[in-house]
Amino acid sequence: VNAVDAWLGSLPGHAYANVRQPPISTLNLAHMIPLSAVWAGPERDEHLGSPPLLYGKTEGATPFRLSLHVGDVGHTLVVGPTGAGKSVLLALMALQFRRYARSQVFAFDFGGSIRAAALA
Repeated sequence: VNAVDAWLGSLPGHAYANVRQPPISTLNLAHMIPLSAVWAGPERDEHLGSPPLLYGKTEGATPFRLSLHVGDVGHTLVVGPTGAGKSVLLALMALQFRRYARSQVFAFDFGGSIRAAALA
């Protein structure tokens, strides 16, 4: 049923052949797009030519690699409520960054939360 017209409607220049084509909504499109694949992060930090800054584990036990650089830019914004672990994350990133050759870390910390990491 409607097979010939549907085929003709798929050809360039035959826009009106398939007049009974059911409308497809964006909900149908959302069902067809795979959104559940796990992104494991880049295998290498291309800017530094080294392994990623951090390795982690997702809830599904999939390894995750964190690299802050996109091209030669490594800007990062860490946002969260009080007590969420922002300072701990920044201290961890600073300590992990020290493994790269000729790396330097300068920390301006008002509350002193990076003191233990700086003394390590």
